[in-house]
Amino acid sequence: MAYVVTLTLSPENVAGVKVASNPGLRVLFGLVDVSTYNSTNVEISGITKHFSNTSPHVVIDGISDNGFMGRWDPTNGTIVCYALDGTLSVTASSTSLTEAQDGVDVGVFNFIAIGLG
Repeated sequence: MAYVVTLTLSPENVAGVKVASNPGLRVLFGLVDVSTYNSTNVEISGITKHFSNTSPHVVIDGISDNGFMGRWDPTNGTIVCYALDGTLSVTASSTSLTEAQDGVDVGVFNFIAIGLG
């Protein structure tokens, strides 16, 4: 099962900010919808392609709209998602993290990405 992600960039994205002799900072923000999760965690090129050969710093919501926890993996340029207690999503009584099951609709995260453009 493929890792399926839909990226929606906000129209207000900053094209670039010059910083001394650097090629410029790039800032992207918007929504990323992980509609079909897969533990192979394919690179989200819709984010990474906007930055030079260094990985951007990406911050995402802690919990998606479907109740999954997520974190940006800078090594692979992707979002790794977790459920608590082996259930499909986070609940108030959850105590342990488990990577989300393949094929599950993890949901939508807000994100902001900052790096060299």
